Amino acid sequence: MACVALASLMATIDLEFRKPNHRVSLHAEKPLNSLFEKLSSLQAFLEKEYNNGGAPARHLAIKIRDFALKAEDDIEIQLRSFLLAQDGKCQAKARGELHQSLRKAAEDAEELSKIINNSRSSEPEAAMTSETHPSIHWLKPENVVLDGPSLPCSPNLEDQFNEDAFNAVKKMLFYTFEPKNIVSIVGLPGIGKTTLAKRVYGSDMAEGYIRAWVTVPQEYKGNTLSQLIKEKLHKHLGGRHMYFLVLDNIPNTRVLGDILTCLPNASYQIRILLTTQFNAVGCDAATFGNVHKMCILDPNRSWDLFCNKLSPKELRAPKFVEIAKHVVKECEGLPRSIVAVAERFSKCDYILKEWMKIEKEVETLGPLYNDAEHLSKLTLSYNQLPQHLKVCFLNFAVYPKGFKINVKRLIRIWIAEGFVRQMECKGFGRQLVKDLEEEGYCYLDGLVHSGLVSISKWEHKMTNVCWIHSSLWDFCTRETKKEGLLCAAYTRKDLGLPLDMFVNSCRWLSLYSHRLDYYALFTTNNPRSLFFFQGDFVKSVSFKLLRIVDLSALQIFEIVPLHLRDLVFLRYLSVPPWFEGLDDVVSNNQNLQTIIVCGGEPQLLKTGHLSFRIWELPHLRHLELGNYYEVDPPNRNIEQLQTLSWVSPTHFTEEVYKKFPNLEYLKVYYKGAFDEPCSSPGPCRNPTINLDYIRYLSKLETLTVIIPENSMTHLEQLVFSTRLKKLRLSGTNLPIMKFPRVLSALKVLKLENAFSDLVWGSFEEFYNLEVLLIEATNLQKWVVKSTNFPKLSCLILRRCYRLEEMLFEVRYIDTLKTIKVEQCSPYVVDVAMKILEERKWLRKKSNDPWEAYNIRKARLNRVDAFYTPLTVVVDDVIHDVR
Repeated sequence: MACVALASLMATIDLEFRKPNHRVSLHAEKPLNSLFEKLSSLQAFLEKEYNNGGAPARHLAIKIRDFALKAEDDIEIQLRSFLLAQDGKCQAKARGELHQSLRKAAEDAEELSKIINNSRSSEPEAAMTSETHPSIHWLKPENVVLDGPSLPCSPNLEDQFNEDAFNAVKKMLFYTFEPKNIVSIVGLPGIGKTTLAKRVYGSDMAEGYIRAWVTVPQEYKGNTLSQLIKEKLHKHLGGRHMYFLVLDNIPNTRVLGDILTCLPNASYQIRILLTTQFNAVGCDAATFGNVHKMCILDPNRSWDLFCNKLSPKELRAPKFVEIAKHVVKECEGLPRSIVAVAERFSKCDYILKEWMKIEKEVETLGPLYNDAEHLSKLTLSYNQLPQHLKVCFLNFAVYPKGFKINVKRLIRIWIAEGFVRQMECKGFGRQLVKDLEEEGYCYLDGLVHSGLVSISKWEHKMTNVCWIHSSLWDFCTRETKKEGLLCAAYTRKDLGLPLDMFVNSCRWLSLYSHRLDYYALFTTNNPRSLFFFQGDFVKSVSFKLLRIVDLSALQIFEIVPLHLRDLVFLRYLSVPPWFEGLDDVVSNNQNLQTIIVCGGEPQLLKTGHLSFRIWELPHLRHLELGNYYEVDPPNRNIEQLQTLSWVSPTHFTEEVYKKFPNLEYLKVYYKGAFDEPCSSPGPCRNPTINLDYIRYLSKLETLTVIIPENSMTHLEQLVFSTRLKKLRLSGTNLPIMKFPRVLSALKVLKLENAFSDLVWGSFEEFYNLEVLLIEATNLQKWVVKSTNFPKLSCLILRRCYRLEEMLFEVRYIDTLKTIKVEQCSPYVVDVAMKILEERKWLRKKSNDPWEAYNIRKARLNRVDAFYTPLTVVVDDVIHDVR
């Protein structure tokens, strides 16, 4: 909590007083500079304490937290009074009180620094002793086991492994002639990494090796353990030259480096199998990319594992089956959780009341809430995170359990909270300032590599959603509750308390449908963030210091009585399209960085209008109005804007879009002009749309153009940004669809009635394209070479009713993993099924080395087809290679 409060305070001071376009100019800069310098000193102290592998003394962390919370409250309250002052006299009074608050904060920070320095100097000898001779209680002989598969592991998880996982690891580890081979098993705590390693350790392939099993604690700092291994290996050498080591629970690559130094030279055959929850550690340590990433169990295998731990009698009655299935679902495929609840059920006999009690505990507290060993592992993993990542990780507790979070919006919220710091880096002989969004993606990257956050697919700025496993969510909520950060209210039952009794008790207030209700009453912590995930519980409460308001999940046409006009610190606003008074809110909140309008059915709502005043917001970087609003064009360049999604009038040309030179994401709806009734006596025709402005957006990475049907589109030449990664053209009906050859960065291409030709013959080379969607109701013939798509993994054909000829070597794109066919002609379905049958045949032949050799010789490039699974989905019916 100390790091959260301090980061927030520093971000507020930086935004309000130090950055360009700040709202308040102080006559005397000295108190401000003095305060910021002292805050930087406190931040450096916290980072140093955590980076050394420990934590600051509890009483010091509490002092820093309390100081930062009170200082930010005092400064923002006085600043709010200044900004809302009605006359010069009130403004002068508020300015004086603001100066006083800044001076008081600087004095308190100075006093706190003295306390910290005195605390540091009180025990220098103890600190030196601890650093020179670390007390490592786990360095005992029993931590290193040789020639014995009886090893500590997660209990009773053997049933969860199929032969594929076991054989895959065994092949990677032993089927090589390299003298040294390292294989990593990566996955969440409790997923069964140790159990899989134990099975490989005891397999017949390992019998010819001198074996050693080393359990490495995450606090590992020195090479004492390495020396212990070296002594044991020399003692058991026995003239053999083959070694097999299992390094369980590796926290970092330093451990591996220390251990490798004590092993024999390259003339020996060394096999190392390591387990770790950290993706980065596993990838860095493995040789030849030999990483086995463990996945959570699917629902069927989760249920099988659960049933293996209970006798059939206990699952005989339907009510017991219903409870058991609900509990297994709550475990989200984590083997340790499933085994833990199964063992609890097995101990309470055939008593329905006891089963219902366990069900409620699992639902509210999590299946592993009383598992001290598992909680210890999570705590150590959390403590290893740098301070800036700890704050971001805890922020996941704001969202409901299992919620899939939009990555772009999550990072914008982190920026609005003040978690993301702008970093400087050197390049080409000059100082470069890293973009805040770029830095935010690096933060998320760090959490992904730590193994704590899951993503749909990781590629910088390309992934859509992220989430954390329920076991980690349970840990997050406990930590945020303990620190007074989060107040989560279950909105589907009467709280029994008025909202104003706990609204000022936490930093983040989240209202959603979840059974866990708790109120962290911490009276000095005014809320800065408000999230509604269920809209059936709202009260009229004044949140004066809110900086984040997310109302996008509210039910249709629900009125929220929040006075947003006076929220002068608002930085992030997400509202449903029926929210009233958006123009008024926007014009009175100069700190807004992100504005999002989403939810509902656009066709049911009339397009709104916002005035040009929205362009006066000095910090606005992301404006997503979707299909709901159009805006008057700006009269000057808007340099800071990166994201724009809006309804664009047809008369907007390159002169308008030139005013957004740094746009990275653009989504344009052409709507308003087509909704007007036709008044001419002759036949009506939609106006012509000119898309030539696209060529002027040189930094664009994502482009979406959506045009109503039967319109005319003018585009002299397709000229796109060379940085373009995602392109969607819908309804453009261009006469010729010929792409430029410079789209080497393009990864996603969606063409929805984008061209009007009956024949499409495109021979451009999309070197990095992974997803291709074609929706073409008029297309009759498609001629494309497979060499144009060397990395294509997903092909979607939709509403290709008339397509009867595909001179398209799609069968030779061996990287294809998915073909989706939706409402297409029988010919298209037949082609897709033939490709699937051929892939099945190739997979079958690959088991015979001689047949595989002949296929490679005949067709050269079919190696990937042996190992790439293919799924064909025809109108929601799934067919795959088995």
